[in-house]
Amino acid sequence: MNLNTVEKIQSSLPQVTNQYYKLIYVNEYLHGNTISYYAKNFETGYLNLGIELSLSLLDIPLKRRPFKVTDIMENLIQKQHNKIICIDRIEILFEPSLKTNPFQMLKQLSKNHTLIIAWRGVVSDQTLTYAKPNHPEYSKYTTTEEWIL
Repeated sequence: MNLNTVEKIQSSLPQVTNQYYKLIYVNEYLHGNTISYYAKNFETGYLNLGIELSLSLLDIPLKRRPFKVTDIMENLIQKQHNKIICIDRIEILFEPSLKTNPFQMLKQLSKNHTLIIAWRGVVSDQTLTYAKPNHPEYSKYTTTEEWIL
């Protein structure tokens, strides 16, 4: 856990919550539990996406999953009953069979809720990278409106 990052999240929230897209990526590569610590200590919602989305997709046939992911994500966020939600373990969104653009999906979901996302990939300037270039889950995204801490 990184207390400096916790302070950055807290100080960034007033500005982020006034934006159209309310999205903060927190680099959790080295300090893997900052998001869960923040959620517990600042009474925000917490969503372990790896577990919750996996459970929700279990009964859905593989071919139908790409059509259901966004709806499931919206429902999982609504269940939090909080305007600020920390989302951890998002790696499942990069699963090729889901055929989703995780960055676009999270951005759209951040219109109605402030999302604090644990980013476990590589951060370079305003670019987020997940996996290596030849890996099936490889994804690279250059942020424009999102915050990276």
